[in-house]
Amino acid sequence: MNRRQYLRLWLTALDRHERRLRVTVARERNRFVKQCAESLNGTDVPSNVFAAHQKRVAGILLAHYESVIPYFGKLATREFKRRRGMLERKRTDSAFIRMMEWASTRALANAKSIADTDIGDVRTAIENGLAAGLGNAEIARGVRKVSTTTPYRAATVARTETHAAATYGAIAAARTTSQELGIKL
Repeated sequence: MNRRQYLRLWLTALDRHERRLRVTVARERNRFVKQCAESLNGTDVPSNVFAAHQKRVAGILLAHYESVIPYFGKLATREFKRRRGMLERKRTDSAFIRMMEWASTRALANAKSIADTDIGDVRTAIENGLAAGLGNAEIARGVRKVSTTTPYRAATVARTETHAAATYGAIAAARTTSQELGIKL
């Protein structure tokens, strides 16, 4: 679900809950007006009518909050849980395992502008970023923190190394699957 769809879902839910509250509050307001009209014995409305009305409105709002807050809490955490589930599934995926294997053994084999002393740290930053499911920009920030490369070079390294790892992982997983199923590629 992209951000626009998520925002639309959120706003629709807000509208739905607000409509429910409006209907309930309108009923209570009408009830209050009716009670006031019935209890008018001269000039003033008795204070017990106001107190009863305030108590009923407080109950309406409390019931509304008790239904709305858990709903929006679930809605807010649903996307995080979905992404966490995707990441957990990805970690057990054959392609992901092969990708991590490539990142730990062959990453930066052709890198020219990274100092020999930084290669281990950069490789670790790439591995950690892949394992955490981070995108290229976040991985590039990690590379930049552990090396003396420019931001442009760090982004290039992150992009090429993650692409190479993903390609290797996909090809290795396809080969493994084809061998398991007895299909020739």
